[in-house]
Amino acid sequence: MTPRRPILTPLLQGIDALGLLAARAGALCLAVLFLLGLAEIILRASIGQSLGITLEYSGYLVALILFLGSGEALRRHRHIRVMLVRDHLPACLISVLDLAASLIAFLISALLSYALIRYAIESAQWDMRSFFPTRTPLWIIQFLFSLGPLVLTLALLARIIRLIIGEAERPSTAQDQLMSALIISITSLLILLLGAGLWVGLALLGTGIISLSLFRDLDVLAFLAGDLWRSLTSAELAALPLFILMGEILNRTRLAAQLFRGLSPFMTPLPGGLLHSNIVGCTLFAAVSGSSAATTATVGRITMRELEQRGYDRSLAMGSLCGAGTLGFLIPPSLVLIIYGVLAEVSILKLFLAGILPGLLLALGYMAWVALASVGKKQRPLKDSAPAMGRIKALFALLPVILLIGLVIGSLYLGLAGPSEAAIIGVAGALIIAAFHKALSFARLTEALMASIETSSMLGLILAGAFFLSKLAALFGLPTAAAAAVDALHLSPLGLISLLLLFYILLGMVLDGLSMIVMTLPLALPLVVGAGYDPLWFGIFLVIAVEMAQITPPIGFNLFVVQDLTGEPMGRIAAAAFPFFLMTAAMVFILVLFPDLVLWVL
Repeated sequence: MTPRRPILTPLLQGIDALGLLAARAGALCLAVLFLLGLAEIILRASIGQSLGITLEYSGYLVALILFLGSGEALRRHRHIRVMLVRDHLPACLISVLDLAASLIAFLISALLSYALIRYAIESAQWDMRSFFPTRTPLWIIQFLFSLGPLVLTLALLARIIRLIIGEAERPSTAQDQLMSALIISITSLLILLLGAGLWVGLALLGTGIISLSLFRDLDVLAFLAGDLWRSLTSAELAALPLFILMGEILNRTRLAAQLFRGLSPFMTPLPGGLLHSNIVGCTLFAAVSGSSAATTATVGRITMRELEQRGYDRSLAMGSLCGAGTLGFLIPPSLVLIIYGVLAEVSILKLFLAGILPGLLLALGYMAWVALASVGKKQRPLKDSAPAMGRIKALFALLPVILLIGLVIGSLYLGLAGPSEAAIIGVAGALIIAAFHKALSFARLTEALMASIETSSMLGLILAGAFFLSKLAALFGLPTAAAAAVDALHLSPLGLISLLLLFYILLGMVLDGLSMIVMTLPLALPLVVGAGYDPLWFGIFLVIAVEMAQITPPIGFNLFVVQDLTGEPMGRIAAAAFPFFLMTAAMVFILVLFPDLVLWVL
C-alpha cells in the first residue's frame, strides 16, 4: 500500500459521508413536500381553507430535492452517461478518458457551485425576499440550493482522486454561414463532451457555459445562477419526485405478483394466453409507477419465470415485455411527460390525458400481434384454466391497483387535483397498499425515499442543463435559424414529421430517451409548431419516438433490462422486440392521420 492512501482515505470517506448526508436531507425534503401537500389537500377538502405557504415552499423544496442528492447519485452511478464510444476503447484509453471526463465535470460543477453561492451572497446583500406574504429571505433557500452542486463538486474530486490512486471502479468493456458555424460548434462541443463520457446534465451545462463565454459578452455565471433558480423553483415540478416516490414505494410491495395472479384468469382464454399478462400487466403497472425501466423490470421479474415454466414461446415473451415496458413513458403518470411539459411549457394535466388513448391503442396493438403470432404454436399451458370463482377472486387481487389508478387518473380527469396533488394522493395510496402488503417498515420507507432522491437528482441535473441550453438556444436565435433552414427544404408537414421520426430513430441508437428530449427540444419544438402541429400533439409524438429508442440496439435500455432478467444474447432480444418496434413506429403515423386521438383534450 502506498503512503498516500491512509492520508487520503479519511478525506474520501468524509466526502462520501457528506454526500450521503445531503441525500438524506433531500429525502427529508421529499417527505416534507408530501406532508405539506397532503395537509393542504385535507384542509381545503374539510374546511375550505389553505395553509397559505404550500405553493411557495413547494417550489423551494423541489429545487432542493432535485439537487441535494447529486453527490450520492454520482457515487452510486445513477447519473446518465453516453458510453457507446467509451466502452469500445482499449482499457488504457478508457482510464485516461474517465479521468479527463471527471476533470471536465469537476470544473463545470465547481463553476455552477460558485455561480449559485455568489447568487445567494448577492441576494443577501440586497436583502431579496419572496413576493409571497411570508416575505421569505431568499438567500437562505438559495444558499441551501447551492449545497447540492457543491457536494457534487466534492464527489467529483473524490472520484478524480480514486482514479489517480487506482481505487475507482475498473473500466468495462456570412450571417447564414456564421449561424451554421455556431450551430455546428455548439453541437460538436456537446457531442465531444458526451462522447468523452461526461454525465449528460454536466455536458449540457458545460456546453452552455463555454458557448456563452466564447460568443456573448455577459456575466455567464450570474446568468446561469439566475436562470437555474427561476427554472427549478417551480411548484409544478413537485409532481416529478412525488410520482417517483410513489413508484419506489410500490416497487417494494408484492404488487407485480398480485397483478399477475389477478390477470391470469382473464388472459388464458385469449390466443396467446398468459403472454398477454406482460402487456396488460405493464399497462396497469405503468399507471402507478411512471417509469419504463421500473415497469419492465418489476413485471418481467414475475412474468418471465411463470411463462417459461408454462412452456410459452420465450422469444415472444421477451419481445412483448420489451415493447409493453415502454408504455411506462406514455401511460400517466409518466415522468417523461412531466419533463416535456415543464420544458415545453405545456399543461402536464393535458399531456397525461392525451397519453391515455395512444397508450391503450398501443397496448391493444401489442396484444393483437401476440395473438396473431401465437396461432399454430404449441403451448404447454399448465394450470392456465380458471373457474368462474377464480375470476371473482382475481378481481379482488386487482382491486388495489384499480383503486389507485382510479384515484390518480380520476382526480386529474375530474379536475379535483392538479398533477402535484394527484401525486400526493398517489403516494398516500401507495403507502396504504404497502401497509396492506405488510411492506411498510421504516427501513423500506427510508430506502424508497433515498432511491427517489437519487433518481430525482439525476433528473434534476439533466433538467438544469436542459433549461440552460434552451435559454442559450433562444439567446443565439438558433430555433429561428433552424426553422429558416427547414423552410428552405420546402418540406410538407408530413415530410418534416417523417424526417424527425427518422432522426429520432437514429439518435435512439446512441442516446437514451431522456437525453434525446432535452437535447433536441429547443430546436425541434419551434420547427413542428411552425409547421402547424400543436405542442401537445408533438409531446405524445416525441414520447412514442423515445419508446422506440428504448428497444433500439445498441443501447435501448429496455433491451438491457430484459437481458438482465433472462441472460439471453442482445441480438436475440432485439430480434424479439423488432415487431413491437414496427408497431410503435406505425402508431406515429396513426397519430399523424388522426391527430384527434391526442387533441381531444383541448
